[in-house]
Amino acid sequence: MTLLTGNQSQLLGYIMASVANSNDSQDILQKTNIQLWRNHESYDSSRPFLPWALTLARFQILSFYRDRQRDRLIFDADVLESLQTVTEERIQSVPRRQEALRSCLVKLKDEQRTILSLYYAHRKSIEQISLSCNRSIDGVKSLLLRIRKNLKECIDTRMNTSPESQS
Repeated sequence: MTLLTGNQSQLLGYIMASVANSNDSQDILQKTNIQLWRNHESYDSSRPFLPWALTLARFQILSFYRDRQRDRLIFDADVLESLQTVTEERIQSVPRRQEALRSCLVKLKDEQRTILSLYYAHRKSIEQISLSCNRSIDGVKSLLLRIRKNLKECIDTRMNTSPESQS
């Protein structure tokens, strides 16, 4: 039960990437949860839960599109499969990306971390940050752009050199 409840946001994100409508996504999530519960005895606990759960969600998504085939525009099965594969990979890489982000944040200067914290954690406007840090508005904008660019490069580098990316 803990595995099921602990992975709801990843499952919903995966479903929403394939089904644009929020209500339909919620319905598919509920059907997926029912299938996960019904099939819990077939789950091999020595393997990761999320890939197994995503597979059952994929079947529910395919079933949804089959049932809706007579409705408007429908994704081609190959296109849907490609989207689902990419989404699965991204969902499964989130913990590694978060760890890479933490490592990269440590490398920033104190002022850079402060500005990021003010902007993202405290939701301060660029104008408010410029006043509190005694910088021009354009200076804060430029600094945020540089910090984001550097963080992206750092994260990409860490992701490409991590042991999981080489397997």
